[in-house]
Amino acid sequence: MGCGIIDELNLAAPLVLPAGGSVAIQVVVDGPDDSGARAVSVFSRADAGAGWLLHAEGVLRAGSAQPATDLSAWPPVGAVPVDLGDGYEQLAERGYRYGPAFRGLTSMWRRGDEIFAEVNLPTDAGVSTTGFGVHPVMLDAALHAVMLASDGDELPAGSMLVPFSWQRVSLHAAGAAAVRARIVPVSPSAVSIELADGLGLPVLSVASMVARPVTDQQLLAAVSNSGPDRLFELIWSVQPSTAVQPVSLLSWGATELNATDADSDSGRFAVLFESAPVAGDVVTEVYAATRAVLPVLQSWLARDGAGTLVVSTRGAMTLPGEDVTDLAGAAVWGLVRSAQTEHPGRIVLVDTDAPLDADAVAAVLAVGEPQTLLRNGTVYTARVLGSRAVGALLVPPEDGPWRLGMSSYGTIENLRLEPIPDADAPLGPGQVRVATSALAANFRDVMIALGLYPDPDAVMGIEASGVVIETASQDGRVAVGDRVMGLFPDGTGTVAITDQRLLVKVPAGWSHTAAATASVVFATAYYALVDLADARPGQRVLVHAAAGGVGMAAVQLARHLGLEVFATASRGKWDTLRDMGFDDDHLGDSRGLDFEDKFWAVTGGAGMDIVLDSLSGDSVDASLRLVAPGGIFLEMGKTDIRDPEVVAAEHPGVRYLAFDLFEAGPDRIARLLDELAAMFGEDVLRPLPVTRFDVRRAPAALRYLSQARHVGKVVMTMPDAWTAGTVLITGATGMAGSAVARHVVTRHGARNLVLVSRRGLDAPGAAELVAELTAAGAHAEVVACDAADREALAKVIADIPMQHPLTGVIHAAGVLDDAVVTSLTPQRIDTVLRAKVDAAWNLHELTRDLDVGAFVMFSSIAGLAGASGQGNYAAGNSFLDGLAAHRRAHGLPAISLGWGLWDQASAMTGGLGAADLARFGRDGIVAMSSQEALELMDTALIVDEPFLLPAHIDLAALRVKFDGGTLPPMFVDLINAPTRRQVDDSLAAAKSKSALLQRLEGLPEDEQQAVLLDLVRSNIATVLGSSSPEAIHPDRAFQELGFDSLTAVEMRNRLKAATGLALSPTLIFDYPNSAALAGYMYRELVGTSEQPAAAAAPGEAEIQRVVGSIPVKRLRQAGVLELLLALANESTGAAQSATPAVTTEKDIADMDLDDLVNAALLDDDDE
Repeated sequence: MGCGIIDELNLAAPLVLPAGGSVAIQVVVDGPDDSGARAVSVFSRADAGAGWLLHAEGVLRAGSAQPATDLSAWPPVGAVPVDLGDGYEQLAERGYRYGPAFRGLTSMWRRGDEIFAEVNLPTDAGVSTTGFGVHPVMLDAALHAVMLASDGDELPAGSMLVPFSWQRVSLHAAGAAAVRARIVPVSPSAVSIELADGLGLPVLSVASMVARPVTDQQLLAAVSNSGPDRLFELIWSVQPSTAVQPVSLLSWGATELNATDADSDSGRFAVLFESAPVAGDVVTEVYAATRAVLPVLQSWLARDGAGTLVVSTRGAMTLPGEDVTDLAGAAVWGLVRSAQTEHPGRIVLVDTDAPLDADAVAAVLAVGEPQTLLRNGTVYTARVLGSRAVGALLVPPEDGPWRLGMSSYGTIENLRLEPIPDADAPLGPGQVRVATSALAANFRDVMIALGLYPDPDAVMGIEASGVVIETASQDGRVAVGDRVMGLFPDGTGTVAITDQRLLVKVPAGWSHTAAATASVVFATAYYALVDLADARPGQRVLVHAAAGGVGMAAVQLARHLGLEVFATASRGKWDTLRDMGFDDDHLGDSRGLDFEDKFWAVTGGAGMDIVLDSLSGDSVDASLRLVAPGGIFLEMGKTDIRDPEVVAAEHPGVRYLAFDLFEAGPDRIARLLDELAAMFGEDVLRPLPVTRFDVRRAPAALRYLSQARHVGKVVMTMPDAWTAGTVLITGATGMAGSAVARHVVTRHGARNLVLVSRRGLDAPGAAELVAELTAAGAHAEVVACDAADREALAKVIADIPMQHPLTGVIHAAGVLDDAVVTSLTPQRIDTVLRAKVDAAWNLHELTRDLDVGAFVMFSSIAGLAGASGQGNYAAGNSFLDGLAAHRRAHGLPAISLGWGLWDQASAMTGGLGAADLARFGRDGIVAMSSQEALELMDTALIVDEPFLLPAHIDLAALRVKFDGGTLPPMFVDLINAPTRRQVDDSLAAAKSKSALLQRLEGLPEDEQQAVLLDLVRSNIATVLGSSSPEAIHPDRAFQELGFDSLTAVEMRNRLKAATGLALSPTLIFDYPNSAALAGYMYRELVGTSEQPAAAAAPGEAEIQRVVGSIPVKRLRQAGVLELLLALANESTGAAQSATPAVTTEKDIADMDLDDLVNAALLDDDDE
């Protein structure tokens, strides 16, 4: 390809080799860009069914680089030999355990900062240079010299240095088995590397190699990224436009469906059901919405024929930055997802931002996926992916206070957590020491990280909140134990020292996260508008970047001072400004210059009295022209400072002042903070919106800030701050709840727990759990309380002592009542929703005004994937997922964990049998140990996204499902498979039927029936987890084989996909054994001159006798008369409406003898 230089190569994730087997490597090189450079990516996968994992990406270009040094004189003049001795033993103690094949470093010298080494390829290890430019063992061994020359104590415990980024790499010669190396530091974290052969002729040159620490935890994460054990997230992506086929759209209940609809000229028709919230509180809306959609689903699924049911919601699902405004709709999504799983191809879900018409529905159906979002006419589809944050987490030192620092300046990825120097230094006069809880990120921090800040000695951190742990005097502004917020000259550590005049007490009811956002932005805005501009009521002020921190604070203050406020922001944030009360006349685009002419026109040529600026370039000039004579231009930015004299000459009568808050001095800042605190206490000023990151995700936080993606402030929270007070756990005596209780005590240091359980200390194991936690040093109280009872839960929370306030909530309660969607009743849905929905909403409302640092809800993968037979449970969990997004949109902590399967039995999972586990396995869900689950929870708490999926997912099983056409599209990216469009159910059936008929064609009748019998028995074996289809006797009843409603649905779906036949959900009851079912399929597929009657199911005669004896009145009271008549019409061919009857009861075909008798004998008083 003519590319002689690797211009840049960045390593995204380590490639960890498994103990056995092999790893496939894939290198992808793009075509040349305009400059001739080519992008390159390196992937791996350890299993043929796994997805490709990105390890490195970079840029190749043409050319060559000349080595900088002549290495022909060897050893170099003036170089001092270094005794290697036990060098490899030293490296082993630091975590680098090299085997014989990698021990290639034989000699080493030093000359100042230069390191010289001699490296030989170990010949006795069977290593050959064939096929390599430079054998990786030699390049790696050259770096061993760097590690031996460095001080390993500088690294955080449990971590080691690995190459991260390579720049300008050139290969000069190939095949060398021994090389000389010269390695020179080019920055605090980077070195240049030159390799030469035994004559000193160049072999390889590297202009810069940057190394960074990687931990054991990150290496394990890399392993899990290529296997079944990962932390996943859900991503909604724009779906590329595709050809749209017209759709005939009908509204549910507005008209009857008839044959003409199915055969319309458009070729397709859809029925739209819009799930709309009803008036009432959220919990009431959830129950009403699920009750409304259930009969629609049951009625639709009872109907045979073409068409698609489209269930729409508005605000139930979100893109990043959106709020879930329809929590009831979120529950509907869970229920409908289960219906989709049980009946593939019949239903499509869409969450939209506008009413749907036929064109919009056609666009949704055109993408061929079961779940979509529609925003401004653009269709989004969902994909489950491994969490992108896991591989980039910072790891704190194990002991002592630490802070955020840099290994070298220039890139945000060089952030690290490092020990605080002189952390125990005595306090000076007027100083206080604070244990920080939350740190505010500012653009100043981004500039420092990138090496762009004017002061080269500046350190990151200026604003934080926390608790005072030491004071220099006893009569200061604050005392030990006070919750404070304020300014810190070095405020990114677990502890920080500052002047007490720069602090103020946190307002009552404010969280540490909210408090960390307030000091700098409001003090800066107040200092600018009051001290510097001397603002007066009626004046006009232009606030640039008004959706940012200082901007939003300035808007609040300016309005309080009686000013007319104009604002700019990027157009993507205009809705935020409109929510702040701005009309279009007072809005401008900060990314353009049109605001100048617009605001001149709106003000009638009067311009602005005050401009508060943070922009640069032409925007500054446009803003200066807007300032009226006598006005003031206040510059907060640091990148485009103008000369005041030049400004005065070019803009007569305009004062120009670039300022910084700290120039006000500590005494004035103290008064500023006191004046602001009074306004905070009176709710004149409100805390800003917050985007929250764990400090261990500091690179992501600063990257997010640098891209101006935030509204308000970006805040980083300290680890385990949420365990400082009392942690409340619901479902605490259950399997998961008790495991979490132990974990938060032993791993996170929690010392006060309130364990909520419906049975309290009467729950099995409750007393033992308390004893165990007490022995671990915690105070644990088990409280008998149903969290769904608001008054009882309110009392529990109110009884938590003030000295240990509630700081963490974990909602782990839940119940199951499994049934397929066609057999669900409103009552069975309500039972499951109560434990999930009522309890979670109560916890949300009762704690939203408290300083809760963690709000964790135990959801389930059932809500996302729509578990078969668990529609009610899926609805409850999908509500939790929506509630987490809703809380985060309102600045409250929340995370919903969509758990996979735990291997430890619980009250909810104890009834799972071998067939159930086999079904989970076929779906790719593998049980994980409690310890594995809790470690994933710890990682999820750091990643801290609203919804995460901790689960063992078997990628090979997903591949099998994909090959069989049954893998839900949202999971296809996990196996790097192309998306297969979900065709209409009728089209897919036609293709399957055609393929099977081709297979049967030409066979004798007995062989045709044998093929179908084998098909039935092989699917039975798969569904029931039997090892041998031949062991299933053709005449053995399905009920005797162990079929239940879930396995029956799966069996029906598998046979439906294989045969293309429209099969009833009651298939195994209509045809009670393999022979009868195969015979039915034969008649439907091939047909015979005689149409034998269907085999009688066991007890059919008795059912007919009992039904015949029931009075019509009883049938009508039981709600089954219409269904019986409809079934009778079907059997006689009588005309009937194409729209099925709606009922909240079981279909008659789903009922067994006991169900029918109980329904028939129902007393009037029981209705």
